[in-house]
Amino acid sequence: MNRFHKLLGDETFFLTGTDEHGDKIVQAAEKIENDDFIRTTQERHIKCVQEVLQKVYDKGDIYFGEYGGHYCFGCERFYTEKELVDGKCPQHETVPEYIAEKNYFFKMSKYQDWLIGHINDNPDFIRPE
Repeated sequence: MNRFHKLLGDETFFLTGTDEHGDKIVQAAEKIENDDFIRTTQERHIKCVQEVLQKVYDKGDIYFGEYGGHYCFGCERFYTEKELVDGKCPQHETVPEYIAEKNYFFKMSKYQDWLIGHINDNPDFIRPE
């Protein structure tokens, strides 16, 4: 998308980054032309995230809870029962491990109706389609 808009002559700024455990992401990032690269342990990232999360927390939009599911370490994602093929990851054909974790969660349901309305009223809001 960035290269396309550059070819059109548009001014762009492409920021990419990774967490400290995202080797796949680092490898992919090394293959793309970006204007900046950030890691989660950089001070500028830590400061920005802390400020944003504090604002969200102060509004009551973060809660502590537990989530569990079938996790494929190869895909680095959770799968629902419906997504599994004969109880296995459709990509790696391995049985995902059921893991549960306690974590902080965002109360997305509080904004769900507004967000659905915004997306429906602004079809170009999410691109590419």
